[in-house]
Amino acid sequence: MNGTKILRTAVVLTFPTLLFACTRSEAERREDVREAEGKAQEARAEANEERREETKERREDVERRTEPRIQPNEPEATKPVTNAAEAVKGLTAASVKAITEARCVREEKCGNVGPGQDYSSTKACQEKISAHWRDELNAYDCPGGVVTKELSECLEEIKNEDCASPFDTLGRVVACRSSDLCKALD
Repeated sequence: MNGTKILRTAVVLTFPTLLFACTRSEAERREDVREAEGKAQEARAEANEERREETKERREDVERRTEPRIQPNEPEATKPVTNAAEAVKGLTAASVKAITEARCVREEKCGNVGPGQDYSSTKACQEKISAHWRDELNAYDCPGGVVTKELSECLEEIKNEDCASPFDTLGRVVACRSSDLCKALD
């Protein structure tokens, strides 16, 4: 990475100064050490800033590429719905898709997708999360479909969830409970 190269350059540039420090007074040697430490600290700060920028750009790119493309409670299929059961099934399937896409965007943003990570690929993420939510939002447990407002809150919690905060994860878990998402039959 560029940060590592900068740090190495700082060390290489300050090393000759430290070699000649043996022929200098104690005060001059301390000054050289302080100067070398300052350069190394500047190099580390610059490398950290570069990493922050790269991470920010990568997250923005992932969000742009994998933004959910459907609206909550919008049927996936464009064919006409012939009965209420089909309508509910279409709404819950669209909700499962929206939650799956939002979660996989978050997992990519947090670096949890790829070799050696929680999910080996985006497809693996989608398959695992989709299977879980199909089980949660099925016709038996969710016979009235999905509450749009609750789904929107769930998607918003997923979008805003911090990668390292257990409190944010708890907030998502609470906002995305199937007991809240599912509409009761009237």
